[in-house]
Amino acid sequence: MRGQTGNRHRHVKPPVSVVIPTRDNIATIDACLASVRSQEWDNLEIIVVNDGSIDGTELRCARHVADDARVHLFHLAHSEGAATARNVGLSHAKGEFVAFIDGDIHADPDWLALLLAPILADDADCTGGPDVVPPTDPLIARCVGHSMDSFLVTAGLRHGRTRLVKYLPGTGNMAVRRSVLESVGAFNPAFHDSGEDKELLYRVRDGGFRIRYVEEARVWHHRTTSLVAYARKMYLSGVRRVDIWRSLRGTLEFAHVVPAVLLVGALSLVACAFRGGEETVRLTVLVTTTGLFLLAVDGVWAACRLRALRAAAIVPLTSLLVVLGYGLGICAALLSVYPSVAFSRMRASRTNPDGRSADHAFAISPAPACIGKPLRHDSATQLHVPSTDFDGIAGHTNAG
Repeated sequence: MRGQTGNRHRHVKPPVSVVIPTRDNIATIDACLASVRSQEWDNLEIIVVNDGSIDGTELRCARHVADDARVHLFHLAHSEGAATARNVGLSHAKGEFVAFIDGDIHADPDWLALLLAPILADDADCTGGPDVVPPTDPLIARCVGHSMDSFLVTAGLRHGRTRLVKYLPGTGNMAVRRSVLESVGAFNPAFHDSGEDKELLYRVRDGGFRIRYVEEARVWHHRTTSLVAYARKMYLSGVRRVDIWRSLRGTLEFAHVVPAVLLVGALSLVACAFRGGEETVRLTVLVTTTGLFLLAVDGVWAACRLRALRAAAIVPLTSLLVVLGYGLGICAALLSVYPSVAFSRMRASRTNPDGRSADHAFAISPAPACIGKPLRHDSATQLHVPSTDFDGIAGHTNAG
C-alpha cells in the first residue's frame, strides 16, 4: 500500500491557472471554455475576466461557472483592455504555473500538457505555440490567418520559424512559471489596445528567462472577417512596436521595421518617377512588378494551402494590408502623428515643470507600480498584482 501511495503522489500534476480575458466573444466563448474545461490536466483552475462585454458574453460565462467548480468569473464594468483584464486574472490566480488563452480561441485536449511539458522538464520558463484559423471558418478569416503567418509577408516571425528575431509568444497561447511573473511584474495597462504581450515578454527575455516555441501546442483562433478591423489591428501593432521600443530600449530589430522601409522606399520611388528620368521610371516599374508578383505568388500558395480558388484573389489584399498597415503604424509612431485622443492613455506620467514630457511626447508610462517590480505574496496561494485600481469589478466564483 505504501508503495502504491507514493507512486500515486509522483503522478500528481502541479496546479495550473488558466487566465482568459474576453470581450464581446459571444460567438466563441462557449467553445473556448469547453475546450479548457476538457484539458487533460486534473489540477486546474480557470479564471475568466469579462472585459466590459455588451453582447451577452457574461451570461455565457456564468453558465460555465454554474456547471464547473473550477471556473471563476470576474467582471470589469467598462472595458479596460486585455492587459488590465489579464492582471485581474493574475490577482486571483493560485497556480504554480499560469497559462493564457483568449476568448476567441479554443484548444485541443492535450494543449496544456504539451505547452507545459518543456517547463516541467526544466527546459524553459515560458512557452508558446502556434494559433491557426479553423478550416471551417469563413474564407476571409482563413485568408487573414494565412497572411499573418505567411513567410513571404511576416517571414515566420510569429511562430519561431526564423532566426531574424528572437521568438516571443503571444498571450493567446502561452504558459509561464508563476515565479517568472513574480520577478518581472504584470502586464502594463498602458498598452490597452495592443502590444501588452510583447512588452511583458521582452521583460521576461531581458530577465534571463528561457522562452521556447512548442510547435505541437496548437490552438484554434477565430480571426476577424472585417478587413477594416484587420487593417486597424495591423496599424496599431506597428504603433505599439515603436512604443515598446521607447519604453524598453533595444527591443526594436531590423526585421520589425522592414514593412516601414518598404513603404517609404516605394513612395520615394513613385515620387522620383514623376520628377526623374526614364531610368527612374523603369526602376519604379520593376519594383512595382516584383511586389505584385510576390503578392500573386502568395495568393496562389494560399489557394493551394486553403483549397479555395478565391483565396488567390483575397490573400494578395490581406497580405498587402499587413505590410501597409504595420508599416504605416511604424512610420506614424516614429513621426509622432498618431491621433492624440486615442494615444492619451499612453503619454508619459513623468513631466518637467513646464509640462513637457521628461523623455519624449509619446513615451509609455514606464511604471504603473506593478511593472518592473516583483509581485508580492500576502499568502502562500494568492498572487497579488499591486498598484492597479480595478474599479467596478464583480466576481462570481465557485467555492474552493
